[in-house]
Amino acid sequence: MRSISNQLASREWQAGRARGFSLLEVLVTMALAMTLLALTIPSLTKASQTYKLSALAREVEGQLRNTRFTAINRNRTASLLFSSGGDWYFLDLDTSGTVTGMERSMWVPQNGFSMNSGTPSPSLTSGVMGTSSDPIPLPNRGIAFIFWGIVVQVNAGQVPTANRLPAPGVIYIRDPYGNYAAVTITPAGKIRSWFLSGTVWR
Repeated sequence: MRSISNQLASREWQAGRARGFSLLEVLVTMALAMTLLALTIPSLTKASQTYKLSALAREVEGQLRNTRFTAINRNRTASLLFSSGGDWYFLDLDTSGTVTGMERSMWVPQNGFSMNSGTPSPSLTSGVMGTSSDPIPLPNRGIAFIFWGIVVQVNAGQVPTANRLPAPGVIYIRDPYGNYAAVTITPAGKIRSWFLSGTVWR
């Protein structure tokens, strides 16, 4: 008797397995999956933009260091220049103010990223940086290093001058969501990248 009962129970269980999920179960599962996806996508997008902003700031910092090293290593002036639209920049090895020869442009990410396009609130201050004066936007969208690594300004044609940078220079970098990073350089050539977290620069 028990054997027959077990066989019937086994057949009912197998029949239940063969039926699969009901339409209601499938719809509920899909609704939960879509809700989780809707909650996750904005976080992933923001994380991606934050990463791009951080990567761009560190890239600009690295290119400034590279420009300074190039000037010292080649025993001649080298410049890092930025476009008026804040969407690309380049290492100017022949100090002509334009991209020539082996020089190449480096582009910032598209869709809302920009450099030198405004000052955030709060802006970087001397107190945060530990300097004697507040940083100023780089004059004429560029900076040059003479052969022993000292920082000088470029003129309106983005050609190096003999004028030392009077205060720390800053390049503000903005993402599409209004988040800011910055790269600073002191007149002596000290370079650092910064990130604005709420109202605090780190």
